[in-house]
Amino acid sequence: MPRLAKLLLTLGCAAALAQTACAVVPTHALATEAGYSALERGDPDRAVAEARLALLARPDHEPAQILLLRAFRRSVERHSASIAAARRVLDWDRVVAGYRSLTEMDRLARPIFISSPRYSGVADLLVDRTDDLNLALGLAAETHYQAGLVLGAEAGKPRQRDAAREYARTVSYVEPYKDARERYLAARAAGTEDVAFAPFEDPSGAGLGSRVYRSLQAAYPVGGSRFEFVTVVAAGSPDLSVRGRLRDVASEISPVRDAYVQSRTRTERAAGRRRQVTSEVRGRERTTTVRATLAIRVVVPGSGREVWAGTYAAEASERQTWEVETERRSEEVEAPEDAESGLIAVLAELAMAVLSGSAADPGPADEGKLRREVAEDLAAQARRGLDTYFAGL
Repeated sequence: MPRLAKLLLTLGCAAALAQTACAVVPTHALATEAGYSALERGDPDRAVAEARLALLARPDHEPAQILLLRAFRRSVERHSASIAAARRVLDWDRVVAGYRSLTEMDRLARPIFISSPRYSGVADLLVDRTDDLNLALGLAAETHYQAGLVLGAEAGKPRQRDAAREYARTVSYVEPYKDARERYLAARAAGTEDVAFAPFEDPSGAGLGSRVYRSLQAAYPVGGSRFEFVTVVAAGSPDLSVRGRLRDVASEISPVRDAYVQSRTRTERAAGRRRQVTSEVRGRERTTTVRATLAIRVVVPGSGREVWAGTYAAEASERQTWEVETERRSEEVEAPEDAESGLIAVLAELAMAVLSGSAADPGPADEGKLRREVAEDLAAQARRGLDTYFAGL
């Protein structure tokens, strides 16, 4: 059989197998199986979603219809119990979450139940909970609004930030709600920390401190407000000062060493002569490394009280390789065939010599490039630490 025919036959068989596999395990069967598994592990919401997917693929699939009935009832019972427990302790956040979950389950299941002969089995559960949800939203908004009033009456930036968060939760439930938006903006302004970056110290004189400092200045420009409660300001009278110090700055150049030693042999022919050349090749290497450690702190100016600190280490290296080849030539000279004296064999041993094709020692790597890499690495680590701290204020 020609190769092309074999290839077409193989592809045809693969396509047939794929179609057969899809026919054996259709979408509605897979979804139904996943739904029953979710129900067994105590996740009725997931089971409802899987049953819905199965019935959209095959509306008359009875196992999926039964699954939807059981899962929906269990979901409603679970969320209703959670809502009742939350109401008893006036936890309106949980009440809202419960009603939102019930609303979502209703949205998924209602269109399918309406056209299903099993509708009567869940008719008592398919109720409009809009009023209950709106009432819970209003109570949750009022709870957080009152908490904001209490916290906002206390002194100190941390309390003002807490108050701002409560007002933000208020408007996340009901917008607008009284003067919660205005109070949020006022509390946020009162709780915001003005942060300034001081030039970093670098006793080594290698310039790493200034490089890291400039990189962080670019990441946190003056006047920037990437964080809810942080504003970067120029040097003056900030609330917080970011200070850094480079230490353990070191450059290391390893001795040149042989990475490998090889022998190479080649034959050259020219003007009736045959020459065999044997060379020794040494692979040479050298590694240049720059390393440093950055200690960075956030302190309160004046008192010097430290509120956050981080220590980061970075290293950059460059490995240089080159070859040095030396040769020993054994040369045999042959006279032309028509020469009267016939063949004259001469064996000459030449002294060791460095080939013109060998690479010269390139010298140590550019330490300035390695220092830049170290500085960028340290700045990137410091940014991650500062971002975490600023976001948590």
